[in-house]
Amino acid sequence: MILKYSAALIFGVIASSQVFAQDLQAKKANEDIMVCMYKAAIDLDDGVSGVNSLAPIIADWCKKESDRFYQIMRRGINGPIDERVARQAIREKDLEMASRIILMKRADERKARQQR
Repeated sequence: MILKYSAALIFGVIASSQVFAQDLQAKKANEDIMVCMYKAAIDLDDGVSGVNSLAPIIADWCKKESDRFYQIMRRGINGPIDERVARQAIREKDLEMASRIILMKRADERKARQQR
């Protein structure tokens, strides 16, 4: 009986650590996307172009990082998913993140100018 509970406990700990490791990987991958997008915004944003026209370019610039995030998240899903819907959701997330990062970069630049 104790062996049965010990095996269940060990399996639970292993499963929990795998989920925890996956959560850490997903968090790191998401941070990598944000860093990539911020660097892209520094390189590409002229400060006057529309955020909505620049966001897709920045999202595409960081596609490799986004794909890595998608693969990590995909591994955590048991069973079939609609790949098209999942990819569309990731794309929308990337566009929203790119837009926020452009605005954040512009705010950082304004703040830096004011401090001079």
